Amino acid sequence: MTDTASRPDTVHALLADGSTVEIRPALPQDRDEVLRMHRELSPEATRLRFFAVNPYYAREAADRVCAPGHRGYRALLALADGRVVGVAEYTVLPAPPGEPVSADIGLAVAEGRRGQGIGTLLLEHLVHSAREAGVSGFTAEALAENHEVLKVFADLGLAPPPSSSPTTPRGSPRSPTAMCTASSPLRAAPRCSSATGAARPWTWRDWSSCC
Repeated sequence: MTDTASRPDTVHALLADGSTVEIRPALPQDRDEVLRMHRELSPEATRLRFFAVNPYYAREAADRVCAPGHRGYRALLALADGRVVGVAEYTVLPAPPGEPVSADIGLAVAEGRRGQGIGTLLLEHLVHSAREAGVSGFTAEALAENHEVLKVFADLGLAPPPSSSPTTPRGSPRSPTAMCTASSPLRAAPRCSSATGAARPWTWRDWSSCC
């Protein structure tokens, strides 16, 4: 792991239990830690994250998150005692010139660390970063069976359209999903020095898991 204590893009956030996490952009040298975190997810957390249980997804996520920076993508890490305990990422969607820019958001929190507010903090910082990059809308896909997840989406301003219904891709064995969107700003004023309430489980798109 790289020492980032003096990096200007690193912040330390206070959790509800009084502990702190370091939030900073992912680096190529973080790959092993990001891979470890994903491999340690339970089968159920893996299913919620990827909509399936397959060890390949952990390697794919680590490669994506820790690849050298490229336009339209950003990943943030949460670290505690030098170990990665959360990952948040966004990917900008194609848009015609002059049209509003939207992005898909992904989030994963380490096994045993959910419910501590880590995911909420990561999301706030990620959305703030996306706004600075010109992103004005966001999308996410959640398992339709995860009613608590969809409630959290709604609390954050990211919810399915009133007329939408769960869908399953033709020929797909996975559970039905609900697409959530937000064209207005999500709640995302970064809180770097204050405690946050415990976060309820939620998922972002097909590479996300509970926070």
